[in-house]
Amino acid sequence: MEEREHKFQKLTPVKNVNLSIYKKTLDFVFENSDLKNIAITGIYGAGKSSVVETYKKKSNKNFIHIS
Repeated sequence: MEEREHKFQKLTPVKNVNLSIYKKTLDFVFENSDLKNIAITGIYGAGKSSVVETYKKKSNKNFIHIS
């Protein structure tokens, strides 16, 4: 039987994605104190956590992570 080479990719968040429209959107959320809950949706591996992690890294806001 022939051996196949498998390629794997990590799906862990990165902290250097292009925020594009997401930055404006998240800035809007944090500028409006009456907004209490937001949802970031997408399929597994779409980059939701990477957007949040990059925004956290580039902002001067304090965040806590609750899992």
